[in-house]
Amino acid sequence: MHTLKTQAEVQSYGYQISYYTHDDVIRWADHIIETCPIIEIPRQIYDISLSKNKKIERVLEWLEDIPGETEENLPRKILLGHFYHEVTKEPAKLKEIISLMDRLVAVNTQYDELTFEVIPLTDGYGLAEDIYGDIDRAAQAIIDFLAGFKDYATCKDGS
Repeated sequence: MHTLKTQAEVQSYGYQISYYTHDDVIRWADHIIETCPIIEIPRQIYDISLSKNKKIERVLEWLEDIPGETEENLPRKILLGHFYHEVTKEPAKLKEIISLMDRLVAVNTQYDELTFEVIPLTDGYGLAEDIYGDIDRAAQAIIDFLAGFKDYATCKDGS
């Protein structure tokens, strides 16, 4: 099980890229409230749980304000693991997953190794779609890349 801060960052990234809906984030907060000792639950979790009519910016602030530490890039690696599991269950979702990958690197304002790995893969797929390459090979390269993250994913809610 990942730290609460890591789970919150997974929710935040997932919400920003439309992988998670507002209702998904609320369900995650409700799950934390139901399963964690009350003394360990920061107030932001309660705020998120009651955020049905709040704007995305406010919910993202609460997710960001959850105290704790997380390993650099771990939340994004967890999401990439989820993407791998989704595309292996439903190969037809590959284009959707590629779009999510592009958005995931776009919301991170730091250009890091992960960003520099994702961009050529997704761009390569786009070029292959436009007849500048082998689309099957480009698709397989993305799936192979995502396979490196499959063990990071536990369940879709980021826990």
